[in-house]
Amino acid sequence: MTRIFLLALIGFIGTVHAQQDRSKYIKKVLTFCPDADITEYESKTDYVEVEFLCDGEVFEMGIDQNFNIIFRENETEIQPVIMGIIQKKLNKKHTGWLLDEHVLVTTEDTSYYRFEIIKEGIEQNVYFSLEGKNFKPKGIVSLEPWNEENLKSAVIMQQSSYPFLTPTTTYDLPDLLREISGLAVLNDSIIYAVQDELGIVFKYNLKSNQIEEMKKFTDIGDFEDLYLNGDDLVVLRSDAAVFKINKNKNASQVLPIFLPINSMNVEGVYFDKTTGRTLIASKEALLNRAANERHIYSFDLTNINNKPKIELTININDIALFLTEKYNFDHKQPVQFNPSAVAIHPVTKNHFILSASHRLLIEYQQGKLIAVYPLPATIYYKPEGLCFTNNGDLYISSEGSKDGLFAGQVFYFKSK
Repeated sequence: MTRIFLLALIGFIGTVHAQQDRSKYIKKVLTFCPDADITEYESKTDYVEVEFLCDGEVFEMGIDQNFNIIFRENETEIQPVIMGIIQKKLNKKHTGWLLDEHVLVTTEDTSYYRFEIIKEGIEQNVYFSLEGKNFKPKGIVSLEPWNEENLKSAVIMQQSSYPFLTPTTTYDLPDLLREISGLAVLNDSIIYAVQDELGIVFKYNLKSNQIEEMKKFTDIGDFEDLYLNGDDLVVLRSDAAVFKINKNKNASQVLPIFLPINSMNVEGVYFDKTTGRTLIASKEALLNRAANERHIYSFDLTNINNKPKIELTININDIALFLTEKYNFDHKQPVQFNPSAVAIHPVTKNHFILSASHRLLIEYQQGKLIAVYPLPATIYYKPEGLCFTNNGDLYISSEGSKDGLFAGQVFYFKSK
């Protein structure tokens, strides 16, 4: 009875704190529009987004953890001359795409137009300055437990095989891949990628910055990662279903293979060529297991009736202890580690696991944690994809935000 009471009390306190924080965000909206009618409230990775009506007009507002307004959006009229300039650019660069809607985005230091265009049920955003020129929004980052400056002095970052603070090459992705959630590398020019909401594999050329092919294999869902094994592309859905697609053939409708895993929220998938088994990373703690543990499972996709094996157990307490002992900064908030990608280094055979939560990359050697690499938010907005080349070079993909303030990116790191 005492335990139940304590759990209820903890839940009540958490709810009170959440409501207090929510009231502060709403109060900030009211400083802009005293009579605002709140219609939607949503917590993002680094900020809160509030939708509201003000004098009959619909607004969206982003507010960071310090309760500063970082952007607002609202519908607006565009002068015919400027609209004509924009329409010509859309017709030239986005042939066949239909204009759906546009809004004015206002940030602390600039304003620009965001246009939503649509083709064959696929939506993407394009951006223009108030003069009608092509425009690229810049990222807005809020507080982080670590930053580029204090990571530069960390010995473990200096000794890493990869220049995490200075990526060898950074590729900005088109808006259609803004929500990239996983990638697989074919060669130094071509990657395959999936994004969260579309049952499509994108073949993307990093050098020409062009989508070369789109393979639709199913309808909408929550697609988290993929790997390439020979001609086969294997895509993971968050409910532990995988889709097997031949990269050289039309995909059409592909039936899912449901894996017997005790988790409804998985995000990372990898094919281990040494064992011939597929690894699956569970994002959350499993039922009836320790809350501070995350698991990497191993499957034989040629016989899914065999029970999965636990390949690796991640202890979040070990990660927190490592951060305390190896880095010279305080992390007052509890460490969050929810795997979004997993891969095995082709040379060392060490396991690398990525977490978008708190932006952490960890390395295990024979089941032992040997490194934790914090990834600063000024470089990585939401790191979700991870893969190696055959010689050990590394690629990390970072998802952008739905509102377009943060672009999707791929980072390439040449091994030292």
